[in-house]
Amino acid sequence: MTLVLLLSVFAVAPLLYPGYIQTHSGFIPLWNMADLRTSLGNFSWIPHIVTHFDPLRSTGLLPYYLAVLLPLPPYAAVKLVMGASWLVGGLGMLLWLKSWLSNAGALVAALVYVYLPYQIVNVYIRGAWGEVLFWGLLPWAMLAATYLVTSPKVILLPVAALFWLALGLSQLGLTLWALLFVTVLLLAVHLPQALLPVVSAWGGTILAALIYFILPTRTLTLTRFTDHFLYPFQLVSAYWGFGASRPGPNDGLSFSVGLAALGLAILGVYLWRRGESNLAGRTDHRLAFFVGAPIVLALLQFGLSAWLWQISIWPGYTLSDTLTYPWQLLGLMGLCLSVLAGVALWLDSRLSQLPVFAAVILIIILSVYSYLLPQFIQLDSYPTTAPQAELGGSRLALLNHSFAVLAPGYTAGLDRGRRRRRRRWSSWPWPA
Repeated sequence: MTLVLLLSVFAVAPLLYPGYIQTHSGFIPLWNMADLRTSLGNFSWIPHIVTHFDPLRSTGLLPYYLAVLLPLPPYAAVKLVMGASWLVGGLGMLLWLKSWLSNAGALVAALVYVYLPYQIVNVYIRGAWGEVLFWGLLPWAMLAATYLVTSPKVILLPVAALFWLALGLSQLGLTLWALLFVTVLLLAVHLPQALLPVVSAWGGTILAALIYFILPTRTLTLTRFTDHFLYPFQLVSAYWGFGASRPGPNDGLSFSVGLAALGLAILGVYLWRRGESNLAGRTDHRLAFFVGAPIVLALLQFGLSAWLWQISIWPGYTLSDTLTYPWQLLGLMGLCLSVLAGVALWLDSRLSQLPVFAAVILIIILSVYSYLLPQFIQLDSYPTTAPQAELGGSRLALLNHSFAVLAPGYTAGLDRGRRRRRRRWSSWPWPA
């Protein structure tokens, strides 16, 4: 566990830089945190400042309440929640896979998961801290489900359900997809013992949904889901950008699955199919699932699957209503590739011996090291109250303003623009 934390320090180090990260979410988390601190007794509170809360697609309540409990300024609390979630996700992967892939394989899987390009995008570009918390908690929910398989005790059912409740209170739409993912995994691999973990997962998720749907919501769709399907080349493209996601192949974001994740996963699949282990001659259902799942998840992000997203899952809701963008499934896809990366070391013990093992770890870190350079905002003071005005359906907010009055005798020869009110604006490509 210590080694995972030490080797993950390169990922979270930019969060220690003074100032606030310049992300697509802007100051939305800070404003809503300040509002929550004045409304802690209001149990119907939802994030409502410069955002329209959607129970399925918006950042959930849990990250806000965790940040508010910290005795830190809002901007520091947001960074701490994201950094801690990132590290917790790596630890969860290690503990979940340790009994299967051994220490070396689980360590590599955890590091691949931490350094997924999509994780870096969520933290340093999108600022989607609800999703960052979700991906940090998901390996722990998987660990709880696995523990219920090996130790099927009813008394552990509420504990496992709490993880799924936390996932739902972080990002409910992604939790529904993770619920489907885990249900298929349990039924395919652990069918006789799948009842208790499936019940715990569904119970926790349903409870989170009930909490959301009794709260007042302000649902407003600002993006067209079908405009943001990916092209196959984007999954392996080396492009890295800080812009907003836009329709077409020239997207402002990177959607790469990562060189290390894909390369080690391919190696793991190759070793499995060649039978260079004690698995030769028989089928391992776990490996078959983690090979097939990323292929299905990738296809769901392409335009050819548009008809599937129109399937009705509830009166008035289709599959496309669970996510803002189809490429949000990259996290689940990255989880599968991380497992397969650890499988490579499990199947070939030579990869877990020095110096090859050290080289594998260096490749994982160096393959994304150039991406760990976010953009920052340096202000004298960070906003702790609501913006002074909102325009364009919460796409433009006035942070502060001041007036300058000049006497008529001193205005000759001055540019007209200098007599205008000075304004400072903040804009977002979309609400986070």
